[in-house]
Amino acid sequence: MGIIAPIAADGPVLTPRPSLKGYQFLAPWVFQCSGHEFTVPAGYVYDGASIPFLWYAMFSKFDPRVMAGAGAHDWLCDTTPMEPNNLEAAAMFQRMIERDGIGGFKGELAYQAVSRFGPQWGKK
Repeated sequence: MGIIAPIAADGPVLTPRPSLKGYQFLAPWVFQCSGHEFTVPAGYVYDGASIPFLWYAMFSKFDPRVMAGAGAHDWLCDTTPMEPNNLEAAAMFQRMIERDGIGGFKGELAYQAVSRFGPQWGKK
């Protein structure tokens, strides 16, 4: 297991951390959500995409196509800023995974799961 290079040019650089059951950011990573800029610090660890086991047939929680979106979404869930709210964060997750190759039905299904069953905050 080595360094995971980003799919998109502006994606995060990650390394697996089996002892922590997740992936770690090797460098700060800046992303945008609803007109706000956020920086995930180097060293942040997250558990990949939190998807139900039955959905693993479509993609795994560590599928490279979901790693950037899941990392950004997890950072927002962990920091729960006043803006964006959880629905805007879920939409950002969907845009990122579509950019990285999971669109259509699978992308919509992932969005629905994140928006309905993920952490909720800041609803308007």
